[in-house]
Amino acid sequence: SKLGADVIKIYMESYEKRETSKDSLTGAMHYTADELRILVDEAHHNGLRVAAHVYSDTAARLAIDVGVNWIEHGLYLTEETCRLMAKKNIYYVPTLMVYELWRDGIIFSPVPEENKRKLARTVKQHTLSFQRALKAGVKIVFGTDTFELPGTNAQELERMTAYGMRPIDALRAATHSSATLLGIERTTGSLEEGKAAD
Repeated sequence: SKLGADVIKIYMESYEKRETSKDSLTGAMHYTADELRILVDEAHHNGLRVAAHVYSDTAARLAIDVGVNWIEHGLYLTEETCRLMAKKNIYYVPTLMVYELWRDGIIFSPVPEENKRKLARTVKQHTLSFQRALKAGVKIVFGTDTFELPGTNAQELERMTAYGMRPIDALRAATHSSATLLGIERTTGSLEEGKAAD
């Protein structure tokens, strides 16, 4: 915080560290439940927000249990997990497009055939997770994770609306909801006098 951090992102499970499934994009856990609780408690004690990078529903449930502020990716969320997120006001940043681009070999290429099949299944499940979150009333926020393709971010809005989000809600997800999530809604995120124009 002293050097300017406002958010702590916990890389809870890592596909890169060790794959734990041949059928889904999941990875080995980096922290124990006790470590995560201490990490989140310390961050919140110091006024910082906590994001959790998760793939599996199991990791998402643990992130919810330890009190993170939002979940990123969440590829395989169940209805019950989405209901818990809505109840506890935990936001969801699904980053839909990055897995589709990966599946299609547009990023992280070449993609081995086995991975293409895994990613095709993952994209289907991820889309369903997004739709479950939408139905449960989870606060969904725009994000892309497409650092390899700068300037393509708007394509995420197309996916969000194609998968069931109202266009006005997609725009809010990319503006006001994003600003609120990061705690900067007083200066940006909506068209109001005195706020930043960009």
